[in-house]
Amino acid sequence: MLNELCLGLKRDDLAQALIGVYAKEVHVRLACLTAIKCVPSHSVQRDLQVSTSLWIAVHDPEKAVAELAEELWDRFGFDVCADYSGIFDALSHKNHNVRAAAAEALTAALDENPDKIQ
Repeated sequence: MLNELCLGLKRDDLAQALIGVYAKEVHVRLACLTAIKCVPSHSVQRDLQVSTSLWIAVHDPEKAVAELAEELWDRFGFDVCADYSGIFDALSHKNHNVRAAAAEALTAALDENPDKIQ
């Protein structure tokens, strides 16, 4: 059912659909990403909130979540953005898995953009 809902997502709704990647439960994060796979790549908007959520999910402590998120990251053709505000916000998230993923995501983003370190 979640997959069917994602098929009908409007461009602006994807960021809201990705809120599930911040869940404490692994099965919720996996279900969210699995459903997002149903969204046609041509309809994915290059949005900071979407790319930040996926980038954090790419660094999820749960390997299955990280691998699925990386598959989506590549499929949608995102690049690491130099705006880290969403990652900074996630560093203080109530769920430990999100904080851990955000810390890894920030480290990886800074490795990708070393000129942004001041």
